[in-house]
Amino acid sequence: MKKRRLLWMIAGLLVVLLGFGVFTQVTALSYGDLVAKLRAAGATVVEGGDLPPNTFGPEPSKPLLSGTDRLLTVNGERVEVYEYATAVQAEADASRISPDGSTFSAGFGPLGGGAAIVEWIAPPHFYESGRLIVQYIGTHSDITVALTQALGRQIAGGSF
Repeated sequence: MKKRRLLWMIAGLLVVLLGFGVFTQVTALSYGDLVAKLRAAGATVVEGGDLPPNTFGPEPSKPLLSGTDRLLTVNGERVEVYEYATAVQAEADASRISPDGSTFSAGFGPLGGGAAIVEWIAPPHFYESGRLIVQYIGTHSDITVALTQALGRQIAGGSF
């Protein structure tokens, strides 16, 4: 009898935890939520649609981040938004970005493989929240303030 009760309690706990996980994935910040938050904060936001894949060079290069890449113009500045199917996928991709935002590892852990090193034309700023990773390359503090208000502190990159 006690074993049966224990099994029911464990099954119930699993259902609650799985339900919570599904709920957090459904309610995680999305691209549309970000646009609404930025506009509500007074930023001028122009949606630029999806970006084409990088086709420079003899072979198309792989993107640094794997989410669906969309372009926003926020207060006249380019901001790239990478949207993922789940917050877990966004978090995993974000973990590949070095603290200064200049290196992207190819995998995870000590056996993660190679890395791509990027020399940005201005300081990079990376943010992660919900199902999004947001990239701003620039020096305009009004953009970083708006992104910080909408997404929280940057996860990687430099300052001015």
